[in-house]
Amino acid sequence: MASLFAGGDNYGQDPTKNSLDALALRKRADIEFEKRNFVEGELLLSQAIDLKSFGGMHVTFKCRSLVRLELGNYSGALNDATEALALAPRYSEAYICVGNAFLALDKFDLAEQSYLAALDIDPSIRHCKSFKVRIAMLKEKLAAANRT
Repeated sequence: MASLFAGGDNYGQDPTKNSLDALALRKRADIEFEKRNFVEGELLLSQAIDLKSFGGMHVTFKCRSLVRLELGNYSGALNDATEALALAPRYSEAYICVGNAFLALDKFDLAEQSYLAALDIDPSIRHCKSFKVRIAMLKEKLAAANRT
């Protein structure tokens, strides 16, 4: 019966258990994020990713991207958001994370392209307060860059 669970680095492990464990870790990381314990959140999300569960990995990478952005690890945040998109190419939240990382890296044109891609997938985000804040921040940074 073990052959049903064969494959990858988790040979012989129950993929359902891995998925449930990864989800539990992600939920714990959400709590740490709310408490602003970003280092602990990153650790929990990394553990969830290491489980290589069969579902929800794109969300876990997106969450770790958010945590890494808060920690100032902009290239790590960009890598995680890009990984989320590789797993789910139409995941608008991952495009927003890519845009946030590019914004933090002062790559304004790439940030704008990412935000537009997110809007293309889900036009309703145009009305979200957090998205409006990101667009306003992008406009401010573009204006400042054009003044120099």
